[in-house]
Amino acid sequence: MENAILQYDFFPHYYTSNKDIYELILCECLNKSKKMIDLCGGKFSLIKNQCNKQPDVIADNSGYEIDFKMMISETLKEFQSRTAPIAQEIAPGVKAFHNPPQLKKKVVLIWNCCRNMDDARLQYLRTQKDMEAKAVTHFFDKVINTDKNILLFIPVFFTTVDQSLSAEIQYETIHKELSETTSYIYTYRNEKCNNYDTYIVYAVNIPNKKEFSLIIAKFTANGLEIVDRVSFFSLESVQKLAIENL
Repeated sequence: MENAILQYDFFPHYYTSNKDIYELILCECLNKSKKMIDLCGGKFSLIKNQCNKQPDVIADNSGYEIDFKMMISETLKEFQSRTAPIAQEIAPGVKAFHNPPQLKKKVVLIWNCCRNMDDARLQYLRTQKDMEAKAVTHFFDKVINTDKNILLFIPVFFTTVDQSLSAEIQYETIHKELSETTSYIYTYRNEKCNNYDTYIVYAVNIPNKKEFSLIIAKFTANGLEIVDRVSFFSLESVQKLAIENL
């Protein structure tokens, strides 16, 4: 979502290099949140060998289940091929890395496409054949139209364009924009899967504070409500991957 208020950068490729890695990061994020543990009834265990449509995590005490869904249009392999840095040898034994050009134009950003969505707009997109229309209708008709509690993961760090704002105002600005953009998801899920919960985890970067956070939010009748904020680099898997990729 790049507009006059927000901008974003994709997660470094090694945090989303395969499903097992980002699921572990999300599970650790949930377990770092006492509010999520209290809300769902215990710490979460990651289901590593899934079969028969098992969830990604289960709360140890209550059996509450959550399935993780990434909010991008492509398969994880395709996404990684686009986001992984390109290495170029600039001298014997010396490599420089840079990101693929025009990345953001090649990936359909599902969360951004949800802006101004309603029933009529979704029905219209079902009649279209372009890449964006196919990605959006697949997301609504196949990905989130499921009788499960789901957690939608946006694999980017959001920042505000105006870095002079205080850190808390930046957090509030980003959340307000995302809440407005994704509001139709609650409407759709409330109609199709009324007995199941829907969460979003998104990331915020406050550059002048060198602060990276994961925000856990839940859709309710009052809108997208923040459950908790977790420091990104407090997660063991994140620390390990960061060190391995220095």
